[in-house]
Amino acid sequence: MSTRRQSSQDRYDHILPFIEDVANQHYGGNHDKGFRHWAFSLIFVSHGVQDTDVIECTAIDGADDFEIDGWFIPEADDDRVVHLFQSKRRQAGTTMGASDLAAFLNAPSRIANANEVAASHNEETKNLHDRFLRILREDAAGCTVNLVWVTSGTLSPSARRHVVENSSKNITIQVDGDPVELKVTLECWDLQDLHQEHITQQESDDATAKCDVEFQLQPGAYHQIPSNTDYRTLAMTVAAKQIIDAFAKHRFKIFRRNPRGPLGNKVSAQIKQTLLDQTNRRRFHLLNNGITAICDSWRVDEGDKLFIQNFQVINGCQTTVTLWDARAAVQDSSEVLVTVKLAECPEHFASTIAKATNTQSSLKAEDFTSNEPVQLRLQKEFSAMNPAWFYEVKRGEWSKMLGGQREKGVYRDPEGGYRKLTSKEVAQALVAFAGFPGEAKDRIRNFLNKDSLSSIAREEEFSYNRFYNEKLSAKQLLLPATIQRKVWKQVSKTRPKTRTLKVGWITPGFTSFG
Repeated sequence: MSTRRQSSQDRYDHILPFIEDVANQHYGGNHDKGFRHWAFSLIFVSHGVQDTDVIECTAIDGADDFEIDGWFIPEADDDRVVHLFQSKRRQAGTTMGASDLAAFLNAPSRIANANEVAASHNEETKNLHDRFLRILREDAAGCTVNLVWVTSGTLSPSARRHVVENSSKNITIQVDGDPVELKVTLECWDLQDLHQEHITQQESDDATAKCDVEFQLQPGAYHQIPSNTDYRTLAMTVAAKQIIDAFAKHRFKIFRRNPRGPLGNKVSAQIKQTLLDQTNRRRFHLLNNGITAICDSWRVDEGDKLFIQNFQVINGCQTTVTLWDARAAVQDSSEVLVTVKLAECPEHFASTIAKATNTQSSLKAEDFTSNEPVQLRLQKEFSAMNPAWFYEVKRGEWSKMLGGQREKGVYRDPEGGYRKLTSKEVAQALVAFAGFPGEAKDRIRNFLNKDSLSSIAREEEFSYNRFYNEKLSAKQLLLPATIQRKVWKQVSKTRPKTRTLKVGWITPGFTSFG
């Protein structure tokens, strides 16, 4: 979808429902905060941030925030990038000049200044200062501060020139009384940039369309693996650009068959460090485990062109999103190669391969059952209700796999927000209503992981298969799930400072699922 012929008002009207939804759900209808939250999620999508992460990362906004509306430091210890974020919601068509972002450019120096921070009354500013100084003391030379400035207005030509001039520079700050040289980068997003990225990430003519891709293979760099099964498998080494292009075309929909879903696959600092190293990037196919993918079918023509129908990455999703995140450094290089194993297999065997090849890093509770037939059936039943509910089986499925506003409109609640539930919260409500409130609160992972060696997961009364059988319907699950949500909401009102809340209770009855 092209955005060049659209007016600023058209672009803003398009993203406004998404801003309003976040504002109503989390900020009492405050559009400034809704815009900040929405833009933050959009820009840091490859890091897998969720709503709770964004709320925590933007808590600094307010008095004495040093022009910082949010900050984000990736979890990996070796990722020394500190992202500082500022948002300016303006009326569509408002022109933003260089002076509008000038104060933000001083944020790194101010947040490192111990005296200025000590005089601040913002506790989150003090927390950021402590974290920032700790990173600088450990490895100042390897640290980068990335300034991210967003607006719903339009950058003037002079402002864009100013952004280019300040896109990357070194500054000197004081750390414990000693001068330290620090690299600072700047990226700015105005309404057109945000709208285009939103279209790329969210909109699709058909959210269930097959993810068909084409790879140009090199002679001698691929071969079909001999197998005594019916599952044709191709082993190949391809240019990283081809994986980047596949992700650019289909985004998170190529992860439909991955048990973690899109939000379980974040940028890896270690992988990115390898890609940014001029020597190691040439060895990437040796240093990285590569990608395992499945498809409906594949064929190679005489020109070594590979045609893949419904390409699905089931292991190596972190590699994929990290390649995308580092694309500026690697997409034009033929030296950066990725090893790919591609299997043509039926749908019923896809989950077996996905689970077997995803044992290297931990799965969250809901990931264990994300491809279960009963879960997919319940998802269809929830969607077929009147009114319809969206049942999120995979993490991030709602925001990153489902299409845009057109598809989500059926789930909009007239009272605000959307009718959507996650498989984990539904499982907790189901188990609690059945008489296991403690287990619902503390042991839901054991319950959902049917292969767990935990004794509690093997108890006959507390077993996944007892609850999730062919007789269980979405209508049975809706009542406990909605009551649980109302309880959580009520408790959160009485404990406003609590960011993470788990609730369990005992409810009589609801022990038969026949």
